[in-house]
Amino acid sequence: MALIKCVECWKSLSDKATTCPNCGAPVELSLHSSHNTIQVATANSPPQKNNRNFFYGMIFWMLLGISATIGMIWFTPNSGFKKAPEPYDEAYGAKAHCMQMIKQHLHNPDSAEFAHTSEASANKDETGAWRVVFPVRAENGFGALRLVNFECMLIYTEGSWVTLGVKQGN
Repeated sequence: MALIKCVECWKSLSDKATTCPNCGAPVELSLHSSHNTIQVATANSPPQKNNRNFFYGMIFWMLLGISATIGMIWFTPNSGFKKAPEPYDEAYGAKAHCMQMIKQHLHNPDSAEFAHTSEASANKDETGAWRVVFPVRAENGFGALRLVNFECMLIYTEGSWVTLGVKQGN
């Protein structure tokens, strides 16, 4: 005589019993000779699911869903992750480089208030040099704010800007 567990209440009972003495569930025993194991099941209910396999299955499907969602976001066009490089705008680059060069020529660079880049003019001559005129409001040596037009001469070669000159206008 061996003790087995009831599939309903998990209390120990004899393998000779036909019902569980604790909960009254009917018991069926079947001996599998190939595995030498005893299966216990109630007469009126299907065998209970294995909780561990169910838990691992749920983890698997949740990870698969999360991976699929991340994959869809990553490879969706215009998602912000991958953007095609925009063509380089030399006029804008000339204005930006000119702003940096002007700051180096000011008495107080932190006081510089540059006009919007649309108010600056940038023209390329036949030699490939850029002439940029930029209005700037900045403090002079006495601390007074003045509006001054600066003129920069630049050239773009081999992916970098070379300053040919910066001069202060009226």
